Parts: sequence; C-alpha cells; structure tokens
Amino acid sequence: TTAGDNPGTWLSDPMSSGVARWRRINGKWQPTTYVPVVQGAPGSGNESWMEPSLVRDLDGSLLFTARAVYDDVAHRMIRIWRSSDNGETWEVTIEKHDVRGQAPVTINQAVDGTPYVVCNKMGHERDWLVIYPLNDERNDLLPAIDVRNAVEDFGRPTGPCWFMDHPNGETLRLGDGEWHHILSYRNMDRGEHAGAPPAPSTGHYLEEVFSDGPAIPVWNF
Repeated sequence: TTAGDNPGTWLSDPMSSGVARWRRINGKWQPTTYVPVVQGAPGSGNESWMEPSLVRDLDGSLLFTARAVYDDVAHRMIRIWRSSDNGETWEVTIEKHDVRGQAPVTINQAVDGTPYVVCNKMGHERDWLVIYPLNDERNDLLPAIDVRNAVEDFGRPTGPCWFMDHPNGETLRLGDGEWHHILSYRNMDRGEHAGAPPAPSTGHYLEEVFSDGPAIPVWNF
C-alpha cells in the first residue's frame, strides 16, 4: 500500500510505502495496521515512493520493493528491503544504482520460489523489459534476463516511444493441473496518449517465466 500524510501536496512532500494488514470486522475487510517501510530517498528530498510490491521468501522472511520517482538518482535505482520478523522491522538488503529505466518496478517469485525484480532496462524509455533474479544470499542482483524488446519486435512507434510497462508476476495453477509462473504487462504506443489510434501490437501480454527448481504450490487444500 502507499499512504501520504497530505494527498493534496503529494507532489512536493515525500510519500511513504509500506505494509498494511487487514482483518474481517463486522462483515467488512478493514485495515488494522500500517508499517511504513520507506519515506523519502537519496537526493533532493522531493521523492515519492509508490507502486510497492511484496513477496514471502523461501525462509519465511518478507522482501519488499517500491518505485521511487521525482529524483534523478532514485528513479534509476532498485532498492529491496527485507524483514525477518514478519514485517515489524525492515532493513535494506539490496541497493543498486543506474540499473533500471524510469518506470514501474515490482518484486515477484518464480514457480520454484526464486525472487526476481522486473523493470525496464536502463537507458530505455519503457520499451525493453528485463528480469533481475536475486542471488541465493538475497544481497545482490544476478545478470539481467531479457523479457521483450518492443522496438525489435514491433518496430518504431508513431509516438516518441513504446510504453511496455506495469509488469507483475503471479504463480497460477492452470488447466493442466501444474503450477506456472505468469508475467503480465501492457504494451502501447505512447502516441495513443495524444489521440493516435492503437497500434496493432497494443494490448495485454502474458509470458511464462521458467525456473530450475521444483514447483512450490501457492496453496494446498
């Protein structure tokens, strides 16, 4: 979740991102606690942290990341926090500079539980998606794995760039009865924002992410 002290001034005041817990009370789901993980970022002090994501690692710890914006340093950075006490306290375990484009970034888990970050490639305006798996120690990123290069696959857009972004992963049990990890993202021509018709490649894309280890069920009944 993301929360700002004063939504009316969120462009000039830092926003916090953190973890909210909800409980069913009087027939409704209601938030009961909120633990901020981050507020502000290295740089000018005018940064905001938004679009956070969270996974539970294989050892039971929590891994958290968020997208920093409005700062020349932070919006190209990947930062990952870890909590070993179920979200009560947090520490930065990975901080890498100049590794992503200024666009959404999320943390996800492959079907064997391997955590990875997906974002746009550094130096590209949302036209090239990459995956950074975390190493076994969870203190660094492994080399990037290409997901898709929009310019290579679709050619030049009519507008200034492609918007291939907002990636999110989910492990699902599909019709074959097996667990698969699916990465979802959009692609659109930036010119559509100015009223241009959708490009033939505009749409919602799904990719399967493969991993080496055995599948870990998300749930068991």
